[in-house]
Order: sequence, then C-alpha cells, then structure tokens
Amino acid sequence: MFQLWVHPNYRRAGLATQLKNKLEEAAQYHNVNLIYTHTEAVNDHVIELNKKIGYQEVRRVLFGMISFVLALSNR
Repeated sequence: MFQLWVHPNYRRAGLATQLKNKLEEAAQYHNVNLIYTHTEAVNDHVIELNKKIGYQEVRRVLFGMISFVLALSNR
C-alpha cells in the first residue's frame, strides 16, 4: 500500500484498522511475509495505530520520517 488516508469526517471509526487488516489478509494470501510502511513523525495517530496493530518501528530518518515493519509470519 502506497498511501492510506481517511477523510476527517470518518476518522476514529476503525476504518484505517480495517483497511490495514484487509491488506494483511491479501498479503498472506499472496505469500507476502513482510509489510513495510512509513509515516511522518508528526502523525501521532498513525504511529499509535501502527504500534497498536503490531507494527514495529525500525527506523527514524533526519527528515522526520518513521519506518515500521510487520512480519506476517508472526501472526
């Protein structure tokens, strides 16, 4: 997934979580065992979501980006 964005009127309703879960299901179906994503360090809600659903922070870069990874083989 290159970009995930939920309209402000529909945030905090679990839509991003549902979309990420569907992505994980599709990845497993296609024998993908790792999902990599990144966000800007100011996106606290995205960072919270990624950690809540099991993504591990793997890198922070100077330009304010944080990278996360989810190993599907652990699920």
